Order: sequence, then C-alpha cells, then structure tokens
Amino acid sequence: MIIPGIFEDNQEGVLKLLTMLAGVAKVVQLDIADGLFVPRKTFTDLGFLSGHNPQTTIQLHLMVQKPEAYSMFLPKEITDVCAHAESFIYRPLCLGEYYDLLKSKGKRRGICFNPDTGFEEFAQVIKQCDYVQLMSVYPGDQGKAFLASTLTKVRGFKKSFPDTPIQLDGGIALDNVQTAVEVGANSLVVGSRIAKSPDPVKAYTEFVLKFDHARRDFYTSSQPNLHH
Repeated sequence: MIIPGIFEDNQEGVLKLLTMLAGVAKVVQLDIADGLFVPRKTFTDLGFLSGHNPQTTIQLHLMVQKPEAYSMFLPKEITDVCAHAESFIYRPLCLGEYYDLLKSKGKRRGICFNPDTGFEEFAQVIKQCDYVQLMSVYPGDQGKAFLASTLTKVRGFKKSFPDTPIQLDGGIALDNVQTAVEVGANSLVVGSRIAKSPDPVKAYTEFVLKFDHARRDFYTSSQPNLHH
C-alpha cells in the first residue's frame, strides 16, 4: 500500500491535503512533532479532524517524547497510532501500558524505529503490534534521501518477525519502490513527493501504479517454475 505522508505545521495545510486525497487514498499518515523529539514542531490539537471525510482514514505518526499525552483523546477518524520506540527507551515499563491504552480505544498499533535503533529488545511489544514502521531517513522533516542501510534492516526484521507487516517511511521515490517491495516492505509512506507535488492526486496515482507493478513482479518471480 502507498500511504501519503502529511507533515504540516498548521491545520489548514493538513485539511487542504486531506480534501485533495479524500476518496483517492484509503489511508494517509499524519505526522505530529513536539519540537523535542525532533526539532520541528507541528500543531498538537487533533480535534479538528472530527467529521473528516470517512473515505480516507488517518494513521498518526507521533514524533514526540511522550506519545501517551497525545493519545488520550483521539477522534474516531484516527484508526491507528504509530509511536517511536525511542520515546520509551528510558521508561520501558510505560511502553506496554501505552499499547494497552491504544488497544482499549480500539486503535491499531504500530511501533516505529529510527535508522540506528535495533528492534531485538522490543520483541515482546512488536508481537502486540499490528505493524512496524522502519524509518528510512532520520526523522524530523520531509525531502531527505533514502538510507540504503534500511534495506538490510528490513531483511533482518522480516527474518525475525515474518508475520508482522513492515511499513517504510522516508525518502521513498519512484526509483526505489521496486527495491523496497523486493526486500519485504508491505507499505510505503510517501511524503514530499506526493504532498509537495503540483498535483498530489496524480503523484499518488503514479506511486500506486509503481507499487502494484512491483508487487506483481515480486509475486511472479517468487512462484516455482512449473515448466521444469
């Protein structure tokens, strides 16, 4: 799946993109930043999303020091929440409690890892999650180059957790979609190359076509050759 990523400093910018993509993209990812976990700061009040077009659901990516502070009151339009493992490194006991909170609210749960963070010590939490998001850039802004080292990390994660869907976020471009799919990514979050495009809907469509083609190629090549 291709998921457009929205990283805007104000609510107006978010609503503009949501309106453009409503009914086109099934899911969009909304980035929230507190200015502490990453230097950039966005709005933090999510109430304005209530009543948003139900044809497009919203995935929340929390780049914040305390994700639980942003998850107490979530509009129904937000279907799932992805928090960073790094937010809990110095308070690991809070991580399980946080995911219990999300479960009690009926939200899908994702855990996100920065490029330099290993996932091995989070094995028990990963098993509780609906998906994992691996950052293929260092978080904080859009438009950064894809880190090739992420591909090795995806392969390692796939080997350790074969049943957990993998989502890649950062630096996704048309020329690396194929490779991302081949190593095992199930979903790709595309930021500026959709959101900052002159025509976000057209850009989204191009990425979907590229992704679907890559998936078909991968599936075909992985099937046994019945002619031999």
